[in-house]
Amino acid sequence: MARDGQRKGRGCLITLVVVVLLAAGIWFVGLPIANNKAEDFVDSAVRNAMGSPGIPRVGYRDIQIDATRGQVDIYDLAIPLEEGSSLHAGRIRVTVSPSELVAFGMGRSSGISKADIDVQQFTYKATDTVVAFDVAQISLDGSLDFNNPESSVIQHILVEASNASFTDPNAGMGFESKTLQLDVTGKLTAASLQKDFDGLLDDLAYIDIAATSGNLVPDAQTMDQLGMFAAVSPWIADVENWSFKSAAVQARSLDDELAIDTFTLDAPLMEASGKASLPRGEGTDMAISLEVADLNSQVRAELAPLAQYMGQTIPEGAFSFDFSWQGTGIPQLSFD
Repeated sequence: MARDGQRKGRGCLITLVVVVLLAAGIWFVGLPIANNKAEDFVDSAVRNAMGSPGIPRVGYRDIQIDATRGQVDIYDLAIPLEEGSSLHAGRIRVTVSPSELVAFGMGRSSGISKADIDVQQFTYKATDTVVAFDVAQISLDGSLDFNNPESSVIQHILVEASNASFTDPNAGMGFESKTLQLDVTGKLTAASLQKDFDGLLDDLAYIDIAATSGNLVPDAQTMDQLGMFAAVSPWIADVENWSFKSAAVQARSLDDELAIDTFTLDAPLMEASGKASLPRGEGTDMAISLEVADLNSQVRAELAPLAQYMGQTIPEGAFSFDFSWQGTGIPQLSFD
């Protein structure tokens, strides 16, 4: 599991660091010369930019440089990673500050603080794990050190993607959505790439996710569990019903919990908002509080006997739902 988490951590971050280092190196080499001659120096620039230990080999079909705008277009970028995993992008456009790169070239600084990346036809594959999207705009803020990449720190990542999808047999649940926005703040370094998912949360402060027009995709184990749940609620057990119009989560990563400050869902299952606390690290307590504006009528009828068995009644119309569990014993729940 730790190895799978390490691989996922690399997949989420290494493409950002590698692409920025590659593009910045190529751009700076091309800056003092005419654009039509810049590609003569590409191979040398790539070797210089990718010379740091641990950076994987990078392949590409073509590179086009616009030195005056600080832009580099890389076509058919391919990065092989560990254990047969890989990254591929049909096109990546990286835009950096010309003044920062000039300062770097003159020895006044060792890197840049911001990069904007436009990506088309991106795919990350590792065993059964696949992350893909058609188009994405990525903004990075922090300190990217070309002389010592391992000391680079990314403090803010903003990703806006279309037709995004994620599947992973170890995650329990995948998804696909028409639009996806990911806004992350924290302190991500090269060491973050070596951590599993829970360890990666130590380096994150705030995590905001918003998606529209999507579906949840359960893995095989979750499907088996749904088979047992089908006797209680056939509607929920049918994954064809697991779509949503919109969903959003705003969360904070704490030492012993993942605090979900706000959660909203507009889906055929329900229209609801709320908050939650999920355990991590040494934490055990779990709590969920929902304000349900609308619940699917069939689900309401199917779950009514289960609620009654637990001494509860699902109210008609809108209602509040609270759930808590301390890791042992019987969970507490209530409907109001």
